[in-house]
Amino acid sequence: MLPHLNAVEELTCGYQLEEYIRRERESTGLLPNLKIVNGIDASITAMDERNKMHDACTLLEKLPLIANSYVLG
Repeated sequence: MLPHLNAVEELTCGYQLEEYIRRERESTGLLPNLKIVNGIDASITAMDERNKMHDACTLLEKLPLIANSYVLG
């Protein structure tokens, strides 16, 4: 099913599917228009780097709660 989704530009999925997509994009060109996977640029292909980016994004989302402040917008 994934090879038929060429127009997908942004995708939210689980870790295993993210890793599969990353691996297959390098070898077969799967999802050529994909730009964002789980909120992270799809051009970042190393899973270690993707995990660091995911952790940083999660921290930034929770920062207002940690700092006991509010975010508008």
